[in-house]
Parts: sequence; structure tokens; C-alpha cells
Amino acid sequence: MHRGLGIPEILSNICELTPDDTERDLHCLDSDTNHTLAALARTCRAFQNPALDVLWNSQFTILNVIRCMPEDIWEWPDQEPDGDEEEEEVSPIHLKRPVFPEDWERPLFYARRVRHFAFSSDEYVPSACYDVLRVSLPVEHLFPNIESLQWYTKQSHVFSNYPLFLGPRLTTLDLGVCQSVVHLTMLLGLATQCPRLQEVTIRCSELEPSPQLQAFSFVAMHLKELRTLNVPCLDGPSLDHLSSLASLEFMALVRQPVFDIPSVPARIQAEDRHVPGEMMMNISLSDTRAVSEALSRFQARSVRMLIIELPRDTPATVFLECCSVVAAQCRGRPPSSLTIRCKSFPKITHTADQIAVYKVPAALLSPLFIFENLTSVHLAAPVGFDLDDDSVGSLARAWPRIHYLSLVSSMSKTVRSHATLLALLSFAEHCPFLSSLTLSLDAKVVPTIASGPDTPRPQQRALYSLVVYDSPIDSPLAVAVFLSSLFSRLRNVSSRGELIDLAAQWRAVDKALPR
Repeated sequence: MHRGLGIPEILSNICELTPDDTERDLHCLDSDTNHTLAALARTCRAFQNPALDVLWNSQFTILNVIRCMPEDIWEWPDQEPDGDEEEEEVSPIHLKRPVFPEDWERPLFYARRVRHFAFSSDEYVPSACYDVLRVSLPVEHLFPNIESLQWYTKQSHVFSNYPLFLGPRLTTLDLGVCQSVVHLTMLLGLATQCPRLQEVTIRCSELEPSPQLQAFSFVAMHLKELRTLNVPCLDGPSLDHLSSLASLEFMALVRQPVFDIPSVPARIQAEDRHVPGEMMMNISLSDTRAVSEALSRFQARSVRMLIIELPRDTPATVFLECCSVVAAQCRGRPPSSLTIRCKSFPKITHTADQIAVYKVPAALLSPLFIFENLTSVHLAAPVGFDLDDDSVGSLARAWPRIHYLSLVSSMSKTVRSHATLLALLSFAEHCPFLSSLTLSLDAKVVPTIASGPDTPRPQQRALYSLVVYDSPIDSPLAVAVFLSSLFSRLRNVSSRGELIDLAAQWRAVDKALPR
């Protein structure tokens, strides 16, 4: 054997590079890679451990561990069904005899190599098998070196099996779906069982708000190294704790309430008190007071990206109130990316009176104009925004550093826009970095822009994509000439909405653009 193959680092690199980039990124090996690594492991003792480490690095079922046990422990179902596979029920495995400590010697030899485990379903393994594994396991952790665990199931009895796979080195945890107070109780020991947790996502069904708030707040209060947290809701003290964590980069609260619910009783003081860095925040809520309460806890942080999701039936007054709250709470440390959107509407028809309640006058978005360093803005109101050339001009002048701007409806039908093609002139003049623009406008009239030695035509060289929503148009070729005269690098124009004829007209604009 070559002398270089006696160096453990070289052997490890050979085995680690056997999977391609996609396999490594997805933690999923194809059958050819599995066979190659298995062959390497059998080649000689020098290759055995490095090859097995890669082969067992990522697992999607507990069956591979069970198969390493003595054959007389489990009764396996027939692997060759007689009838149609889609109609035939899957027979689970059954325990034939007690599991003794010595039966674990071979499984544990492989289990310590598992770093990633992702579970969605396993029809061959009933919950009773997990119970057997848990009570017979002769060591504290089945996977002592596990780093990431993804456990997703809508079956309540299956969800309860995830603690078997926790370990002290776990840094990434993605759980779902938590469906009962019993499940919430199981979460309370996470900080003790997995003190190194950095990325936590826990999905929950529609449980009562109070037990959710108490459980998730308790968990958050006791985690010290969090980088990302995605849970339904948190109380005030837990938000205070998170705001002091310099490590926190992203937080999502999908059902954040107003704090009129009892908080978690246990309280601890955050130990890390140096100035935290930037972070991203995603809040889904039903009351603008919850926006104010959550943001007020993070006034010492620079929230680089702020995403707020409102109920689908949010009236214009509440949408504008939310904008005012964001402006007030983030004035000192403004975000660079802002999204305020209502949840998507189904395809329904609104009366004129209902549209009047939901449409948002773009001129009233002025509280957000204090954020002059915004680079990305996405606003989605139930039926869109009442735009005109003046209000669009105010937007363009307020956000001169904008790169991405989207003003849309959260349903398929949008309110008619009074903004014309002249509104785009404001972006050409005031937004030199704008590369993607989405809005509604009236393109029936193609304006003529005077130009001369003293008044040169504005040229913007960053805009690449323009998306319009149900925007009326009569002359696609003339519109294409107008657009290309303002935006020399515009390469993609498209239309979204319900009106198919308009979409065809805007496709003609796209085809007429110079390439």
C-alpha cells in the first residue's frame, strides 16, 4: 500500500470526497456511492473507519440500526408483496425475544458515526419498537455525535419518539408537528439534553395559546447559543433574553399574540451582555400591538431584515397602523430589508365597498419614508395599493438606495392603479440601484419625454426585471421602446393576475426588448 495511505487525514479526505457536492449538501447518498463506500470499508482496516464514517454520516430511518442487531431479535415482514404494492398494507416488524445489552454492541459501533438524522415516515417501525430501543439502550445516547435532527410527522404517537435521537452535540433541531400539551411538556428538557443548540424550528398545530406561550418561552429562556429560532410565539421576558444574545441572527414567530396571556414562571438572566449584532426577524400576528411589543424588546438590536405577516382580511387602516408602528419602533436602528404582507386571499370577488376598505392609499405609506437606506421593500395588501404618479414619485425619492421593490395584492384581483408609465420616470431619476420592480400601472398612454442638451433623458442601468399586475396596455411595441429608453439593461418584463389578454400583451413587450 502506498505510504501516503498510511496518513489518516488522507484516507478521510478520500472517503469524504467520494460523494459529489449535491450528495454532501443534501446529506443523502445515492446507491452507487453507498456501494463504493461499503467496498472501501471492506478493502482493508485502514479504510474501514473513514469509509464507515461517511456511509453512516446521514440516516433517514432507524431500520439500518435495527438490522445490525442479531437476526433472532426481530420478525421481519415479507419483502416481496404478493399483490398490488399500492393497495397492500405494510406489515411492521415485531419483537421476538428480549433485547440484552450485548445485542447493542454492533449497532452502537455504527450509531456513533451518525451526524444527521432526518425522519418523515417509517411504516415498518411501529412505536412499540422505539419503546423497546429506548428501554433496552445500554448507553445514555443512541447517537452521541448527532449534530442535526429533522423529525416531521403528523402522527401524534410517532412525534413522541424523537427524544431517542437527541444528543449533547446536537446543534440543529427541526421538529413537527407538536399537537398536544404532552408534546409541549417533552420540549422543556431540550436545553438540558442539547445545550449546544443553535438552530431550532418547532412547528405546532392549533393548540391553545397559553400552553404554547409558556412552553416555547421556557425553552427559549434556557438556550444560550441560539443563532436561529422559529417557533409559534414567545412572551416578553424570553424576547428580552433573546434580544441580548449576540449569537441570534434570525427569529420567526408564526402566531405571536398580544401579551395578555400568563408568561412562563421561571426566569433567568442572560449572561451575554455585550452589544449584539444584526439579525433578521419574521413575525406573523393578528394585532399590531404584538408588532409593537415584539419590536420594542429588540430596540437595542439592528434588525437587518424585518418580515411581518398580517391576517388576510387586514383593512387598510390596520395595514397603515402597522407601518406607523414599524417606523416608530425601528427609527433608531432601521432595517435594510422590510416586508409587510397579508396572507394570501383565495380567488374571491369583492364588492366596491369591500375594496374601499382593503385598498391602501400609497400616499399614506409616508411613515416608512424615514428609512432612506432600505434596499429591499415588499408590501402586499389584500387588494393592493392605490397608486398614482405623485405617490410613486414620493416612494422613489424616499428610498434612493432601493434594489428590490414590490407593491402588490395578496389576492388574485388587484385594485386598479392610477399610476402611469410616467411614474417609472421617478425610478429612473432617483433609484440608480433598483434592479427588480413589481407594481400595477396604466400603460395605455405612452408618454413622450422631452430631451435635449440641457435636459438629457434619464438613464437607469440597473433595472433588470419589471413585473406588472393586470396593467392595461394598448401598444406593446411603443411601451417596449419607452421602457428601454429609460432602463437600458431591462431584460425581463412579465404580467401577473387574472387577465390573460393583458398577460399576452406584456409578453409582447418582453419580446420586443433589445437583448
